[in-house]
Amino acid sequence: MNKIHYPISTAAVFDDFIFPIHLEGAHQIEQELALAVAWFSRWCNEEKMVVKAKMLVSFWGLYLTYEQSMERAA
Repeated sequence: MNKIHYPISTAAVFDDFIFPIHLEGAHQIEQELALAVAWFSRWCNEEKMVVKAKMLVSFWGLYLTYEQSMERAA
């Protein structure tokens, strides 16, 4: 799967924790990932840069890094 179809309910994954995400379109990716990074950072007591480097976002079988997900938002 190379194309993401919206709306989509998915999740960000970091250190075996899951943050649910619902997207109506690509314009929401940046905002939702910022929420996920902040939550993981607080919950796991990690720096935001560490979370961004290790977090994966699932798009129904397409697992993207933070940077790859942000490229989809652009």
